[in-house]
Amino acid sequence: MADSIRNLDTYNQYHPKDVIDEVGLNTSTFNGKILDVGCGIDGLTVKYLREMFHLPAEGIDAELITSTHYLIKRDAQIIPRPDNYYDKAFSHVSVYKKGTIIGSRALASSVGSKEEFVDIYRLLYNEMLNVTNEVLRVIKTGGDFAIWPL
Repeated sequence: MADSIRNLDTYNQYHPKDVIDEVGLNTSTFNGKILDVGCGIDGLTVKYLREMFHLPAEGIDAELITSTHYLIKRDAQIIPRPDNYYDKAFSHVSVYKKGTIIGSRALASSVGSKEEFVDIYRLLYNEMLNVTNEVLRVIKTGGDFAIWPL
């Protein structure tokens, strides 16, 4: 087992097995290209899919520590892949995390006025919409985009 996924039992974020289950990826039958949108600073689920199941998984995240040919360090509003490239994409607690109830409450408590809150929330909404549209562009017709949680 590779060093990058050796110590999963002590991993304090979401375990890759749980992520795979929550987004409905059947690793025993799936064999297409996968994109993890918001893969996290280490791209652990992507590495897990590649190393344990030999799946052609890629991840994109602006906060990645290290960029590789399969871990893309950038905002997902522009994915550097052609149209209809991936068979499946998923986002686990990422695309919509800024729009969650908790995130909205924290945002509401940090702004000075209702107008400022509306402006910031509108910006976040537009960002989420842009990411969703970009993911739909790079997914093949008939492919899936699984978002957890909704």
